[in-house]
Amino acid sequence: MLFWAEQDLSGTSAGKGRVRLAIRFQKKFVNAVVRNRFKRFIREVFRAGKGGIREGVDLLVIVRHHEGAEKVKFGIVKDKWMDICQKAGILKEKS
Repeated sequence: MLFWAEQDLSGTSAGKGRVRLAIRFQKKFVNAVVRNRFKRFIREVFRAGKGGIREGVDLLVIVRHHEGAEKVKFGIVKDKWMDICQKAGILKEKS
C-alpha cells in the first residue's frame, strides 16, 4: 500500500522539493530477516526510480503480510513499485 502527500513548498525548509520515503510493516509481518530484505528492496527501487517521481512528494509505504512473502524477488518488487507509482499519479510528466 502506498500513501503520498504533497509537501508545502511555500516555506523555506532546507529539504523542500525533495522526495522522501518512509517504510512501515504490518505488525505480524513474517520476521526481521524478511522485513529487512523488503526494506532493502524498497529502498533500492526508490533510489533507482527517484528521478522519475515528482519533486515535493512524501511517500509512506505500508507492507502487509502475504502468503509467500519470504520468496518474493527484487524484480517483482520493482514492477509493483512502478505500477503503484503510475496509478498514484506521482511520476513526472514525460516530455
